Amino acid sequence: MQLDNTPRAPKCIAFYRAGFIGDNVIALRALYALCTLYKQTRIVVYTNTEGMQIFGKLSGVQCIDSSAFSKSKLIAHINSYAFEYFLLTQPNRWRCALVSATNVKTIITFATLSNIWNKRFKKVLFSRAFSRIPYHKALMQLVRSIDAKHYDSSKDSLHPTKPFPIDVQGVACIEAFLASITQSGTTPAKNLKLILFNPFVRSTATNLPLESYITLVSYLAKQYTNYLFVLISFEGAPKILAPELPNVAVFHNNNNLANLIELIRASNLLVSPSTGAIHIADMLGVPVVGIYSPKDMRLWLGETMRKDQMVVLQKPLAKMSHLDIQVAFQATYEQCVKTITWLQSQPNYK
Repeated sequence: MQLDNTPRAPKCIAFYRAGFIGDNVIALRALYALCTLYKQTRIVVYTNTEGMQIFGKLSGVQCIDSSAFSKSKLIAHINSYAFEYFLLTQPNRWRCALVSATNVKTIITFATLSNIWNKRFKKVLFSRAFSRIPYHKALMQLVRSIDAKHYDSSKDSLHPTKPFPIDVQGVACIEAFLASITQSGTTPAKNLKLILFNPFVRSTATNLPLESYITLVSYLAKQYTNYLFVLISFEGAPKILAPELPNVAVFHNNNNLANLIELIRASNLLVSPSTGAIHIADMLGVPVVGIYSPKDMRLWLGETMRKDQMVVLQKPLAKMSHLDIQVAFQATYEQCVKTITWLQSQPNYK
């Protein structure tokens, strides 16, 4: 009689991720890997309002917006599932204490002073200050910790093929936006080439001033008249006084993240600091020109981002002099020209 050595799949696994848009998008690869490895397992994602717009549309997972839960309600909710594994991707003190108070069998997370002596925590060594691997790969190590053999034997199949399901309403919104520009007769609709600029960020201090983005778009729009250049804005953002050029527009998004995802999906290039938009582009395989700090390059360089297409600034915007800003602007302009030239050389360019 031959014994079945196939490891038993866990019945229930929890995945906790509740951050800004970019922080949540970064975790998509790890969640996708978890769903791929454990197709028969019930996977529950605890997240926040931003996370619901990202994780809530994935098949095979149950998403819970726990941002409004009290501590006792969240503990009771976790206890009701009797999770075998709980992947805690953000192990600060209060989260470690909260999950420790539940009936979870094994808590998998990064080693911190809050959990180092607790035997229920299965710890992965990772330091944002010293680690040389990007954060999205560190998150994958949490998934690997459930069953390293199973993970290693399947790792070639763990890359997400469709990270964001197509949103019909989002597609309609972007089609209407682009139609309003092309139907005016100023920009050709046929084979439209779309370059996006995202000037706003709340998760990093490394960026260019809004005025530099506007000037950059003006220069490039005059140089590449067959491209449509779009500045991305949102409700509550500072007003963008876009250059009055026929191939320049501003996309004012509401709070629907699907609109932004579909706009990026339709684009050929995104220019952005390290924030949600650039990580969405990375997941979609859309080329980017990133405006990053050295730390951003170490921690937040995405899987499809090219190091030779990034602009690395040594100072945060608040500490940049007028000359620093001029130098950063010139470097970004030159990188945009270089990347557009590269795009035009690609086999799928039409």
